[in-house]
Amino acid sequence: MTVRERFPKPQLPRSHYFVTLSHGHRAKTLAFRPWQLHGALALVPLLAAWGVASGLYLGFHDQIMSGIIAQRTRMQLSYEDKLAKLRSQIETVTSHQLVDQSQFEARLQNLSQRQILLEKRASVIGALAHLVETPDTTGSITGTGRHMGASSGSFLSSNPSPSQPAPAFPDAAKAKPRPEAMLGFGHYDSADFADNSRPVSDQLKSLSAHEAQVEFQQLKTLALLEAPARQKASHLRHIIQLAGLSGEKLEPMWQQSGMGGPFIPLETTISGGAFAHETQRIQGDIVEVARLHALMPFLPLGRPLRNQPTITSGFGPRVDPFLGRISVHPGIDFRERLGTPIHATGAGKVVVAEYNGGYGNMVEIDHGNGLHTRYGHMSQIEVQVGQRVKKGSELGLSGSTGRSTGPHLHYEVRQNGIAVNPERFLDAGSQLASNS
Repeated sequence: MTVRERFPKPQLPRSHYFVTLSHGHRAKTLAFRPWQLHGALALVPLLAAWGVASGLYLGFHDQIMSGIIAQRTRMQLSYEDKLAKLRSQIETVTSHQLVDQSQFEARLQNLSQRQILLEKRASVIGALAHLVETPDTTGSITGTGRHMGASSGSFLSSNPSPSQPAPAFPDAAKAKPRPEAMLGFGHYDSADFADNSRPVSDQLKSLSAHEAQVEFQQLKTLALLEAPARQKASHLRHIIQLAGLSGEKLEPMWQQSGMGGPFIPLETTISGGAFAHETQRIQGDIVEVARLHALMPFLPLGRPLRNQPTITSGFGPRVDPFLGRISVHPGIDFRERLGTPIHATGAGKVVVAEYNGGYGNMVEIDHGNGLHTRYGHMSQIEVQVGQRVKKGSELGLSGSTGRSTGPHLHYEVRQNGIAVNPERFLDAGSQLASNS
């Protein structure tokens, strides 16, 4: 018996599609409606496409992921490179800023140190100007016969106080340091450069140029100080030469009393260079003028009588008033009324104060450097041996003692024991007084 006989064919609707499945002796018929079969057929290409896509995905998955990873790696490396460059740029800018800041601080420090130097120089200029303008025997130079004490002005002041005497030489007043030379800037710091309207470098250049200008002005002021100092020294040497002496070999008989203190040299060699050279030259001139002025009171350049007495007999050969013979007169005779005060023509020490033969009552003064003066025919002696006298001190009164024909003063100047013409000392003293 066949299959059909064993399994009779069922009666199925005609509107369906039938699919018979057989396996061995078994068979199975499936009935599908048209829309089901069409739907199944439509799914076939979709499933095929999905399968192909799945196969492609599975086949290229690793390659795609590798590409994506490589792309991300490249992007990350690019970002890291950019960050590294930015860091490098930041570090470069920062280092440049640090270098600029360091250079700025260095230049600022240099300006501050230079400013301190200029202030020290200004003090030196003020001290030198004070010595040139208000001199005295303490190291500055007053005119002969002026007060011998120190001036009342400040040591660093360039302007004499109202109580100070006027300069002995008018040109000294022209040597006053200008305000620029005495300028103090204060000390610089970063706050001084808060002006945002100008670059800091320009402000630094401006300050540096200003300091250079002040330094130049200081050197110019030193040159102005040097001229009157040298003029004074030259003038004093000329006065001494008029008296027939050599200033290089003369020294004061004694130093002014009432002076002392530790020796603190004036710092004139600040930073070396032209400033130190000029200040050393001026210092030498001031020391020389001070030495000459300290010497001046001891030179017999004054007049023994205050008024202008008549000279009755000059120095040198003459006819002796008693014997009528040619003789040598070792001095000058001034006719003056009896009892007129007689004054020392220079500072010194009294070595003779007694009656001395033809001189009558005589006073002799030792002025140092081999110079002596004699005052004869005095009616009265008012000093004693060993006494120190100043220029202008009263020694006694005029008279007619000794070998004399009437009241007068016999005045002598002796150099190393030899009588010399007193007129040259009187002339030199008159010229000195006219410039004082």
